[in-house]
Amino acid sequence: MPTQVDDTTLEFTLREGVTFQNGDTFSADDVVYTVNGLLTDKKVASPGFYAFIDGAEKIDATHVRVRFKRVYPP
Repeated sequence: MPTQVDDTTLEFTLREGVTFQNGDTFSADDVVYTVNGLLTDKKVASPGFYAFIDGAEKIDATHVRVRFKRVYPP
């Protein structure tokens, strides 16, 4: 469950010990890359689904902050 930092920021704690199918370790870098990629890649099929997200930042290897452009109740 994420922690609400403020009205437009959530902080996620990633489960440790998770790996991809190829054995690579899953980390905050992967989450940040994916979230920010959705916001910048012009080939994303439905960019409107992510329009409320402002971006993601790595706090450390297991913590990520996701910022929203406005309060998003869902």
